[in-house]
Amino acid sequence: MSQVAEYVGRVVGGRYRLVSLAGTGSSASVYQAEDSRLGRVVAIKMLHGALAGDPTFLKRFRAEAKAAAALNHPHIVRVFDWGEDEAGPYLVMEYLGGGSLAAMIAAGVRLSPAQAAAVGLDAARALDYAHRRGLVHRDIKPANILFDEEGRVAIADFGLARAFAEAAWTEPAGALFGTARFTSPEQAQGRPAEGRSDVYSLALSLYEAIVGDTPFRGDSTMSLVMARVGARIEAPEATGVMGVVIEGAMEPESRNRIDAGRLIEELELAARNLPAPDQLPLVGTSGGLGGGAVDATVIGAAGTAGATVMGEFGTGDLEGPADALTGPVPRTKAPRRVRVPRQPRPRRFRVMLTLAAVLVVVGGAIATAVETQMFVPKRTVPALTGDALGAAQKIVVAHHLRLRVASRRYDKRVPAGEIASQSPRDGAMLAQGDAVEVVVSQGPPFVTVPGNLDGEPEATAAATLGAAGLHVADASLYSQTVPAGDVVSWSPASGLRWGDTVTLEVSAGPKPVTIPGDLAGEDPAAATSELQGLGLTVTSEQQNSSTVPSGKVIGTDPAAGQTTHQGDTVTLYVSKGPVIVTVPDVAGDTVEAATAALAAAGLTPQNVYGPPGGNARVFTTDPPAGSKEPEGTPVSLYTAPS
Repeated sequence: MSQVAEYVGRVVGGRYRLVSLAGTGSSASVYQAEDSRLGRVVAIKMLHGALAGDPTFLKRFRAEAKAAAALNHPHIVRVFDWGEDEAGPYLVMEYLGGGSLAAMIAAGVRLSPAQAAAVGLDAARALDYAHRRGLVHRDIKPANILFDEEGRVAIADFGLARAFAEAAWTEPAGALFGTARFTSPEQAQGRPAEGRSDVYSLALSLYEAIVGDTPFRGDSTMSLVMARVGARIEAPEATGVMGVVIEGAMEPESRNRIDAGRLIEELELAARNLPAPDQLPLVGTSGGLGGGAVDATVIGAAGTAGATVMGEFGTGDLEGPADALTGPVPRTKAPRRVRVPRQPRPRRFRVMLTLAAVLVVVGGAIATAVETQMFVPKRTVPALTGDALGAAQKIVVAHHLRLRVASRRYDKRVPAGEIASQSPRDGAMLAQGDAVEVVVSQGPPFVTVPGNLDGEPEATAAATLGAAGLHVADASLYSQTVPAGDVVSWSPASGLRWGDTVTLEVSAGPKPVTIPGDLAGEDPAAATSELQGLGLTVTSEQQNSSTVPSGKVIGTDPAAGQTTHQGDTVTLYVSKGPVIVTVPDVAGDTVEAATAALAAAGLTPQNVYGPPGGNARVFTTDPPAGSKEPEGTPVSLYTAPS
């Protein structure tokens, strides 16, 4: 037995018991395991022990595992836990029982364009969710597109590709070839992967799922990946309306390629122009087709005749008598008898003998049935509705019954993982070992908000969210571009379930600003910078001032201390100095006439030197006539008798 197989039965991380080996690859082995604390089935990816000695890998692995565990989306495989065991690093993930897209393709399944659109739409929503949170997958391929028992799509291994890329570990050539078949042109050229790289790989995976092969050929890994550099594909007729979507998602230059958000829009449009897709033919552990329907999970109870078989993609029920499980009992060889010829008997005798034999057989069967009914104990069906699935399993086992998960459904009232209904109802009687069928809640259904709420009035947006079954919380913020009372943004905008709360950030209009009171006398450049720092637009005007030096700020409009709003315009008044006037010639004028002339010129008559009488005449001034003086300059008068 290999070391990988010997791990079955061991407990990892003190809580996860490895039940069976689901599959092994170049870098890791996947086990189906039981979480002893929560009583649920999980998948554990045990990375090869050689990676435990690579500090670069372990550092990246821890960071990427933490980032992947933070992703919470219905179409991304949930990472519940991670750690490092003596056997190596491991991830604890959501268990999916429907196989992978790669398994479908290997089994000869070809998706119709409608089926490919449905699978691609779910996968694109997962990528868009991750990309908007800064996480790129880097290794999208059919083997990482998984399904649960009901056909729900979920993308696996977010974060692992980047961890492996920085590890000293080198995967075998076959593993590299499997990844290279779906890598993007920019990755083939050694350029960094981005969100559009994942879009390219998803489109290439859908191409193969429809057509059965990829559009590129190569004799080696390098020639294969380089064949797509600069190569634009033409989707074959088999892809139907999906061909246009695939071609847009496989543009060789990433800058010309659609992103995940645009891919969602184009897939939705394609789906509206296609018939409703048939149920996906999921592939089970035997490699055969599930025929589109997967048997419900059966969890065997202790003490019953049934045995539970856990596989890579799901669980199946194997029931029968004890010898059917242990093999037939060897028979002892009987002594050989000598055949003695007999005389033929009358026909009537033979008929009577036949009737007697039939009666013996029928009577024995009736007796066996009666005995079985008499001696198989009856058990009361317990109440399971509202219990978690793991707790319900323990309750059923304690009542010597079995639990059968008939289906899973979304339920607005019952939390995810709890029993939504059961059959038969509690209080009914069942024979020991019989199964109680339950419907497990997947939590509230996912809802889609129609349209974009940005720019909508708050009341309209709240009504839209309420109609979709969502609660509303308000937050206020200032905005220079969105009118007061309208929605600036809202979150979360995707991945919403019925009953979730959406926060509307509502505009309170531009932010109010108080004009500073210390700008007078400042340099205009410094004052302008201060006002612009407050979010204001600044213009300037020059004015004469006899009190403020030329080139300095006189004041503002609005004035200092007044309130305006961000984005408003403030006028900065800058001094160009006082008004300059010419001293008039008042020689020969009376003192009264001279004083009036100086005042009219904007000057200030001051002292009179000489006789002030009515016969006195001005013969000169100081400053003298014709000189240029600032407005308001004092002027003295000199007089003499006439």
